[in-house]
Parts: sequence; C-alpha cells; structure tokens
Amino acid sequence: MGQPRPGAGHGDRRQQGPDVVYLIPDQLPKYARNIEPVDKYLDDAAKADYLPNVVTSVTIDGKMMGAPVLTSAVTPICNKKVFAAVGQTSYPTSWNDLLAMAPAFKAKGYDVTAYAGDVKNTLNQTFYPLLWQAGGDVFSPTASRSPSTARGPQGAELRQAARRRRLRGQEPAHHPAAIEQTRIAQNKVGCVWHVLPAEIEKFWGKENIQALPHFTESKQIGYGTVGSLSMLRNSKNKDAAGKWIAFASNAENSKKYDLAASFFSAKKSVGALYASDPVLGEQEKQVANSTVGPLNEKARDVQGVLAPEIQAALLGKKSVEQALDDAAKAADPLLG
Repeated sequence: MGQPRPGAGHGDRRQQGPDVVYLIPDQLPKYARNIEPVDKYLDDAAKADYLPNVVTSVTIDGKMMGAPVLTSAVTPICNKKVFAAVGQTSYPTSWNDLLAMAPAFKAKGYDVTAYAGDVKNTLNQTFYPLLWQAGGDVFSPTASRSPSTARGPQGAELRQAARRRRLRGQEPAHHPAAIEQTRIAQNKVGCVWHVLPAEIEKFWGKENIQALPHFTESKQIGYGTVGSLSMLRNSKNKDAAGKWIAFASNAENSKKYDLAASFFSAKKSVGALYASDPVLGEQEKQVANSTVGPLNEKARDVQGVLAPEIQAALLGKKSVEQALDDAAKAADPLLG
C-alpha cells in the first residue's frame, strides 16, 4: 500500500514505506513507537470476537498494536510407532509421566524425547515452555530483571531438563543439525514439544503422529504465536489502511487464510477449523492454553544471552546455578 514520495517527479519511482506490516508479538514492543494502535479502526464487535489471550498478546499500555489474523499452538507430539516398539500403551500428560517412561525407552534403544539446544533455536519453543509450566517467567513482574537466580522455578526446571537429557540418551544438545539428520526423523524419539507436525510428517507419517495437550507441571501452558496486521505511524493513508486491516482481519477473511496456511483462528465466532483432523484438531484445542511469551522490548536480546547459558548447563559445562547466575548478569544490563 505504498504511495509515491511527496513531491516526487513523474519519473521518480521511489516509494515511502508500507502502510501495513505483519508482526508477531515479540516484535511489537520493539517497534511500538512506530506503530499506530488499531483500536479505533476495529468496531466493538470485531474486538469482542477475539480470544482473550489473543488480545493480551498484541496489547501494550492498554492499546491493541495489531489486528490478529492467526494463531498457533505448538504442543507435544509423540511417535506412535516408537510407543508401539517400546510397548508403551498410554501417552504422557505431564513431565513426570514422561520421566517415568524414559528408562523403558532407553532400554529398547530409543530416546523418550529430544531437546533442541542449539543457540539458534528460539527459546519460545524449547526452554520457555518448560519454565512457564514450572510456574516461572522470563522477566520479573516489573520487567526490570531477567530470571536472576537458580533458586526459583527457573533453576528447578533447568535441573529437570538436564536430568531428562541424561535419561533419554545422547542426542546432541548443541549441534544445529537439520531435522532429517536427527534421531527424531529416524523414528528413534518418543515425543517432542518444539517441532511442528508439518515438519515431521514425511518422516513419521501423519497416521503415526499423536498430538497431545500442552504438558503440565505446576500449570498447563505452552507456546503459540499470534500473527497480526499493524499500521505504521507514518502512514499517509491511515483511514484506508485501517479499513483494509479491518477487512483482512475479519472472521470470514482471516478464516480463509488460516485454512490455506494451516493456522488456527484468533476469533471466537469461527470455532474449530480442524475438528476432523486428528493432529491439527487436537492442537487447535490448546490455543486458549498457549502464550506468545513476554511482551518486552528486549525479549529477543535476552534470548540471545540466555540460550548459551542454558546450553552450557545441559551439556554439563556449568552447574545450573552458575549458568543461570551468569545469564542474569549478562541479561540485566540489557534491561537498563
């Protein structure tokens, strides 16, 4: 929706920036000063139709910084063939369940799970779900400090993650291998929580994917993204841009996009899109139990300093306490 630059000559094809951009929640705080809130461009019915956690995921200082058009829920998925080979007839609902199954998997030559510990992976899909499920959070309530010690849920959960790695086998926790080069693709891993069904279907077969609800420790929660349309503050066509955002994000039009791209709806009125799909249908049920992670301007920066420390703890290069203390020392200055 770009327009010619003011005063540009007939032959000048340079354009100003776009009026509308697509953003996910952890980008919103970083660009908030350049975004026009969309509240006044959406009618009350449209805003009321959004799922509550979806509205929260795009709201900063009481204002909606984007109009959501899609959601996801990255839940655990298990390999039915592996469970059959191990003789395991039930699926885990919690981390305690999974830990209890681990020795039987290991005895048969399988890994009960796999952790993607390369620092290039987003913590939103790897470590943070473990942290949230343990009752922890990435930032303190004032968002002025990162997880600062190993004395709270963060440390307890990282100790559990390290224990899980020792139980499940020796899948590398630090190499950025393509999924086809991992034991996951080789049908040697029972369950994962950071992989999308579409990524693994060609290796497992869709009929062998068992989608599960988010695991529970002290609470049931997991990661899911929200994609939204945001208007840039310097738009010269705000009324037109606002009308287009309202049109593109309405229940009917966003539903078409979601179905084409295998996402879930952000709208209550749409209901279930995948009730007949045994995999996506189960994950769709978890949208309301999903979170996008912290809405903090420094969220991605903090991930950058936490990830190598978490990796060091999982590989046994540092104690959990030392790794988390070192992570806090590196992260806190980023928050001012």
